[in-house]
Amino acid sequence: MFPASRLEFEDFDHVSEKGSGNVYKMMSLAKRLISQRLRLPADYLGRCPRDLQARNLNYWLSTLGDAPLFCRIKDQSIRAFFTRRYKPIDHTDVMERVVDAFPPHTRVEFKISNEMLLLNIPDHSMMFKVLHDRMVPGCHFSNSEVGLVAYSCSVFYQRLICTNGLISADTIAVKTRHIKRNALDDFHATMEKVRRPAMAQEGKMRLSIESKVDDPKASIMTFGRRFGHTLEEIQEVHSAWDQEPGSTLWAVIQAFTYAAKGTHLSAEQAYRFQRTGGMILSLVR
Repeated sequence: MFPASRLEFEDFDHVSEKGSGNVYKMMSLAKRLISQRLRLPADYLGRCPRDLQARNLNYWLSTLGDAPLFCRIKDQSIRAFFTRRYKPIDHTDVMERVVDAFPPHTRVEFKISNEMLLLNIPDHSMMFKVLHDRMVPGCHFSNSEVGLVAYSCSVFYQRLICTNGLISADTIAVKTRHIKRNALDDFHATMEKVRRPAMAQEGKMRLSIESKVDDPKASIMTFGRRFGHTLEEIQEVHSAWDQEPGSTLWAVIQAFTYAAKGTHLSAEQAYRFQRTGGMILSLVR
């Protein structure tokens, strides 16, 4: 926790702590967050010469006086800026409860980056069939130590034939911003909230298999834009559909969830692909 008056920007990429000699590199999300806090357009700052970046940032930083800034720091890099309201829910906080709630040899899927943790824990005892597909429900956890997403726990479905994963949009047991910590207090109760509705999506999955789509790639484009994907991400989904083409809504959903498996993707992109698959399924009536 730093008083704003203790920090001084050398440019948009580096900030120093006065009197200590410590100089920190600004990571991309930290740059975006401090720009929002100081009401300075990040794109504008990025185009300015270094000296003008420093003048802009330090002038508006001075208007905060001694207001406290919560800085998340790893090594010599600032990952994010928050206000005093921020209550950290660290990945270790989540994992300590996961270790306590599940048997020690439980197989999990996870993806982790500087911004996010994604954790999927399938429960094979709850497997069900949707026509020829075997689906395994489970628990999905997502968390961001730098505020990219809220901490959440929801139902996750794994398609065994290809291990595609879908994060349900209809069965979120808990979702909370990082301004309170009580989401972790009743962890076992949360697990029960996830397990109870785990079978609820079977009917929607069957309906999506029966729902014909005239132009699947056009539908992928429409859903991609609706849920905020870039053109490059939509192309990833088109390529995924080419691997397993189909003319049903289920095939469109699977294209998004298959795209999430790309090893080159960030955790945020993988999360958004799996989440979009769940959002499309939630529209089925």
